[in-house]
Amino acid sequence: MRRSLAAMHVPGRRGMVGSGCLVDADLCRCRTTNVYDEGVVRETYRWDDESLARIAASGVPWRQVSYLLHETRPRVRWHIGSVLRLAGLGQDGRWLAVTLVEESEDAYLVVTARYLDSDEQETIRKMLEGGGH
Repeated sequence: MRRSLAAMHVPGRRGMVGSGCLVDADLCRCRTTNVYDEGVVRETYRWDDESLARIAASGVPWRQVSYLLHETRPRVRWHIGSVLRLAGLGQDGRWLAVTLVEESEDAYLVVTARYLDSDEQETIRKMLEGGGH
């Protein structure tokens, strides 16, 4: 069984950005931390077996979700109650949305992800350009 653990420093950001991610052939249990450029907000993203299964069922590779959480800027962010939704470009250049649930302050469970359809992509593009909803 092949396993790996990864973390990296991203130039221009304070602290480490990456994952403490244990990877098996069909299973990944991750705990990742995202550090914003301002160095003020630290968010923790947790993955469980159910979230990974839902993401896989939607056809989105979990690495694309991780890329959106850690690297994609700009991105659209909606935080309504305990639900956080993010939308932006994945590393593969496709638009996706990720839904998370806040478990405690700045600690989120990744729930699911999906690729956006063409109408949703256009809406997100407009929002990122400042002309959207």
